[in-house]
Amino acid sequence: LFLGFIKTSLFGEYTYKEIKGATLLGWIVLLSAVIIVIWLVICFIKMICDKKLDMNLRIFSSVYALTTMAFYVNLCLSIPNFSSLDFRYIAHLIILGALAIVNQRKSEWKIGLYILITVFAISSVALYMMVGLVSYL
Repeated sequence: LFLGFIKTSLFGEYTYKEIKGATLLGWIVLLSAVIIVIWLVICFIKMICDKKLDMNLRIFSSVYALTTMAFYVNLCLSIPNFSSLDFRYIAHLIILGALAIVNQRKSEWKIGLYILITVFAISSVALYMMVGLVSYL
C-alpha cells in the first residue's frame, strides 16, 4: 500500500523507462520521496510525544491524522484502481507535516529535511521537463 501510494503519487499510472535518463531521475525522485515521508512520520511522532506542546494541539493532530489515514486506507482497499492511491486524497496532511518540522528542536533534522526536499524538487522538475520534452517532440 505504501509503495503503491508513493509510485502513483509521483508517476501516475505510467512508466518512463523508455526515455533516456528518466530511470535515474525516477529513482532519485522515488528514494528521496520515501525518505521524506518516513522522516516526516518520525517528526510527527516526536511532535505528538513532546510534552512542551499544548495538549489540545497534540490530541487534535493525532485524531486528525489517524482519522484521515483510516479513511484513506479504506478508500484504497475498497477501490481496486491505482488512482485511489494518489496523494491528492491526503494532501491536507501537509499542514501537520509542516507543524512537525517547525516543532523540531534539533536544527540538523530540519537542515537534513530541507536538503532532501530540495533534491526531490529539483529531480522532479528535471524528470517531468524531460518527459514533457520527449512527448512534445
